[in-house]
Amino acid sequence: MPIAKSILLSLFAGLIVQLLSSELSSAARDPLSALSALNMVSVGLSHQSVSAGLSSQLFSVLAASFPVLLEDSVLRPGALRAGALFLKGVLEEEWGVAPMCVDGSSDSSSSGLPLSASLPITFLADKQAFTHGLRHILDDTGSESVEDEVSALDAVCDLAETRSGSELLLGDHALLSAVIERALGRPKTSSQEVRVASLHALASLAGLPRAHQWQERSAALLSEGAESILRSEVYQAAAAGNSQRSPAEIIHTYLKQPFHDLKGATYHAASALAVRHWFAAELCRNAELMERLLSPCGSESGQLACSWRFSLLTSLWTTVQASFKLEASSPDSVHRPTLLNVYKELQFAVQGGPYGLQLDNRSSKEDPIPLVATQQS
Repeated sequence: MPIAKSILLSLFAGLIVQLLSSELSSAARDPLSALSALNMVSVGLSHQSVSAGLSSQLFSVLAASFPVLLEDSVLRPGALRAGALFLKGVLEEEWGVAPMCVDGSSDSSSSGLPLSASLPITFLADKQAFTHGLRHILDDTGSESVEDEVSALDAVCDLAETRSGSELLLGDHALLSAVIERALGRPKTSSQEVRVASLHALASLAGLPRAHQWQERSAALLSEGAESILRSEVYQAAAAGNSQRSPAEIIHTYLKQPFHDLKGATYHAASALAVRHWFAAELCRNAELMERLLSPCGSESGQLACSWRFSLLTSLWTTVQASFKLEASSPDSVHRPTLLNVYKELQFAVQGGPYGLQLDNRSSKEDPIPLVATQQS
């Protein structure tokens, strides 16, 4: 009976692959049916009800059909979202979702290179269909509609939720630059909706969903090579044009704006980046920004804004605590003096909670976890 059942399941899986392949391949003559098939597979992957073998067989079919789906302006937003979830699911199956081990722990799965450097050539060729579509929408001409740019940035946000997705995107220089320039630089479009979406995408790239899911700082961090790329792109975007501003100055400028959605997206991106010693030190060197963050009175009002501010403070605090574990030979050790300069003030602010109230039942030695909100929160 088990053998017969196994044969039946194999036959059924083969039939499903044929049907879905047929639907995906029909994008030119019936794009709506192809998009429905893509959504079906994407949902199945997210619920782990589609096998790795099935998704791998369908991925090449999708690669050929995806550009056709993007040509339809009505279907484009849905195709971008479904394509991102499909690619994310395939990456999760192949490379898993577990976070890295850092701060003295070994990480046998990391070579120090971005994930894209170790991917099979066939996979890289297939995923180009998706990333090329994103690059075309987010190129530096600024010719696409605000809706299309936001849809592309939301797709980046979805794909970057896992470490493998972030690493893959960080290996695409043109696409990465387009996203971070919209978040921290001077993009071609002046749309605040695009700015907000790009900040959420940057937060996802920097590990905000992973830190939230795993409840630990290390979950946000990437391979050494990917981290180097992220840092370089952040500083280049901030200093783009004639501004020559630092990332901390840009964060502070955004937080002073009265727009709630911009403020929330800024706190999310900063909270994700602040688990890195270099970015935490960057923030701590900006006296005006730290005064705003450390003083609960007058800096923010309302439950959401106060919780956003507190999430950034706890991210900074965990990084300050992690700096004690750094070896002298670590490149990040140069930031330790800057981080320790705000140790007492930061500790007091974190102990005070989101609203600045002293909590007697919190131990001063307790390491708060950066419970950062996701984009959908």
